[in-house]
Amino acid sequence: MRFLFDKDIGFKSMIEWIDETTDFFEGKPDHQLIIRCHPAEYILPGSMRESVSNFIKNKYSSHKIPDNIKLIDPDNKISSYYLMDIANLGLVYASSAAIELGIRGKPTIVAAEVHFRDKGFTIDVSNKEQYFQELENLLRSKVNHMEIKRVARLYAYFAFFKVALDFSVVDY
Repeated sequence: MRFLFDKDIGFKSMIEWIDETTDFFEGKPDHQLIIRCHPAEYILPGSMRESVSNFIKNKYSSHKIPDNIKLIDPDNKISSYYLMDIANLGLVYASSAAIELGIRGKPTIVAAEVHFRDKGFTIDVSNKEQYFQELENLLRSKVNHMEIKRVARLYAYFAFFKVALDFSVVDY
């Protein structure tokens, strides 16, 4: 994705992260991975350098996508917020969806550089080994959802209401 320049940390790209994450879940048939493609892939075709939807479909072109991996295409009307509500945890490359997951108390692993990294409500990894270890840990453990929710709400309030700049130059 164009806006992800210089955001890569433990993976060379978001596509590599998705590729290796799907490989991981292929070996975990008791756990489900839902991949929600960004609606911009449909709404603004060509705006994204690499389509997640196309990548997944090409990856599994010679065989069926495993039953425990669900692909939600970008034109699907299902709400991302509904998916967040039913999820046990979140996996995010560099999306503000991690803030929204945190507000819902969902433990979320962040794999790239983002402004909310190291703020206390996400699990921020620095390399592939740490990413997969944290993912294994989350699949097996209980998490303090209330603390995640508390810290994420504080950050969201700060980021969206205290730091946001008034842009009075434009009149609607």
